[in-house]
Amino acid sequence: MNLAHLFCDVPLEDLLRRDEEEEAYELIRADRGISAQILINNGIFFGIGEEYNLSISYLELAGKIAENNEIKERIRKNLAIAYNNRGLAYVKLNKFEEAFEDFKKAIELNPSDFEPYIICAYTHDELNQYEDEIECFNKLIELNPDIAAFYNERGLAYFKLRQYEEALKDYNKAVIFNSNIAGVYLNRGLCYYKLKQYEDAITDYNKAIELNSNYADAYYNRGLTYDELNNMKMLSQIITKQ
Repeated sequence: MNLAHLFCDVPLEDLLRRDEEEEAYELIRADRGISAQILINNGIFFGIGEEYNLSISYLELAGKIAENNEIKERIRKNLAIAYNNRGLAYVKLNKFEEAFEDFKKAIELNPSDFEPYIICAYTHDELNQYEDEIECFNKLIELNPDIAAFYNERGLAYFKLRQYEEALKDYNKAVIFNSNIAGVYLNRGLCYYKLKQYEDAITDYNKAIELNSNYADAYYNRGLTYDELNNMKMLSQIITKQ
């Protein structure tokens, strides 16, 4: 038995599977027994089953016939979830343009939900689209200004663009909101290294190691920085003798 048949009107489902939305809408108008609530339930059901196209079609139909504002709000939020989840599915298929379109729709429907921004940001990162990634984190920080991880991730994007001063500002803010993330100190140490502020870099690597005694990257980069400091001292001594 197809369990979907227990939850939906079969002819309507067939029309939606054939992308015949106008015919589906006419069927609903002719059958007053099909309420917005029934359509919402079907949309949620098919969303759980990862049939996102069908889920979105049901929810959009629900929106067309809904008259109650409370129901409209529920439809909007469920539609945002459906678009977000379909976007995730597109990402897995490497269909990034389609994914971005769905994330944008999810954001338009529920701009206070920050999950689509996070997924969008990391997708931009995978594609080396760091300016776009920064825009996503700008919005995330606007919505959640006290989350250290968002500043850290935006700092990484600035770092990849070689905008070290901007990256440093974000790492400083990340430390303010959470002073116990070893990775932030490593990242800030790398930033100080690029800015040739070697002693500050070593201080941050020390803190990263204090928080995580097995942090191999912190040990390695601290060693590189000690080498740079020694080379600078040797060069200074040569210049002084001359």
